[in-house]
Amino acid sequence: MGWFLVNSRVPFFHTRILPWFEITTKNATMTSVCLPCPDSHGAPSPPQSSQMTNLGHVNQRPDIGILPISFATAVHELSCFAWDRRIHISEREPPQIAPYAAAVDAEIVIGNQDVGHGRLILLHSPGGDQSWEGDFRCVTFAQAEVTPDMIHDPFLAYVGWSWLTDALETHCARYVCESGTITTTASVPFGTMQEEQKRSQIEIRASWTPLISTSSSLNQHLKPWQDLLCLIAGIPPDDDTIVALPSRIATSK
Repeated sequence: MGWFLVNSRVPFFHTRILPWFEITTKNATMTSVCLPCPDSHGAPSPPQSSQMTNLGHVNQRPDIGILPISFATAVHELSCFAWDRRIHISEREPPQIAPYAAAVDAEIVIGNQDVGHGRLILLHSPGGDQSWEGDFRCVTFAQAEVTPDMIHDPFLAYVGWSWLTDALETHCARYVCESGTITTTASVPFGTMQEEQKRSQIEIRASWTPLISTSSSLNQHLKPWQDLLCLIAGIPPDDDTIVALPSRIATSK
């Protein structure tokens, strides 16, 4: 991926378990990290120590001097993850809501059609955060169009939440303290906009604390997030144990 924006902020500003768009903060400094390419076998070599991160150039945080090894390893995995060909990933400037943060945007594309999009933010507080019940936090936003009949289904929100939790369970991702909201909206144009099409959307905003250790990596949480993006866009994920809703991809005559 090349240069990967990582947020390193001073001083620490307490954050609650809320999606990124509901939190504000201040006094931030930005860090740019150059991530390595996978080795000849297609697998990235993780950082070996806090002094040898294998991340290339790092603008060091003044009060710490180097990225924590656990966060450097997680960012490395985020950069080198083998994404589904239908999901187009790009780096973005992370929000200033934790001592360390990294973020990516995702577009779900079939052919030339954009059928959904999302965002994943990885937060890290080396000393841990009581509200997270851990020292990492995954925060996500995902949105896609749905058919008008689906928007009136009273169970749609519950199904949407199960996409995330079922995907986490399917990929054996260890986590705690999950939270989020599912929003469904129907837009009907009027007046000078009446020629525009009616729109129905589902939007998922969620966060959870990944229990990352030597036996459980961030990859086990990236896979469920990838499945969530596919499911919200109405396309089947690679894992056939999770059931997707009928495809909502428009076809041309």
